[in-house]
Amino acid sequence: MISEDTTNPDLGSPILSFEEFSLRGPDNRPRYENFFLFFAKADPEAYDGYHDKLCYKKFIAENPELNQILNNKVQAVIDSKILSRSKSFKEFDDQLYEAYKIMRGYGVSDEELFG
Repeated sequence: MISEDTTNPDLGSPILSFEEFSLRGPDNRPRYENFFLFFAKADPEAYDGYHDKLCYKKFIAENPELNQILNNKVQAVIDSKILSRSKSFKEFDDQLYEAYKIMRGYGVSDEELFG
């Protein structure tokens, strides 16, 4: 059962456009900050339970193919030990954005997704 806070589509802020989502700041970090951690291998100490969030569990159930693609791509970047993950993730911002739109559709705020 999904809790009320993850199914409420009106959480105040609108869904970001692709341009807003993929924007890099002066430090070259993506606006979506830690969103990619939903798609990293489970590591409770490092990833603060992203895999345990109801929005992610629902995403996996409804979008197994996109989830697997992002799991593979994100983990490849993490495993490569590339210093600029931001630049490496930019190559698949479009797929991360698709996942973001889906999870925002569950009524989850940017703060929860990007935290």
